[in-house]
Amino acid sequence: MELKPIRTDAEHADALAEVERLWDAPEGSAEADRLEVLVMLVEARLDGPSAESWLKGQLAFDLWHAEQQGKTKVAVRHVAPA
Repeated sequence: MELKPIRTDAEHADALAEVERLWDAPEGSAEADRLEVLVMLVEARLDGPSAESWLKGQLAFDLWHAEQQGKTKVAVRHVAPA
């Protein structure tokens, strides 16, 4: 499953299935990081369709993606202010 904002019920169901699959991922692993981001995206979806909750999920994803590429939060602040 591609990590992206959850906009539909089908995407929400897919995300929940992925969360369940990753639930016991070892702490500090790439799978645990993916789980953490998925949970943030699912929570943003459950908070409702507000622009603020969508933005929180998008920012969480952007920061996770930057960290996966070896960038720091400081390096991405011009794109995603804290």
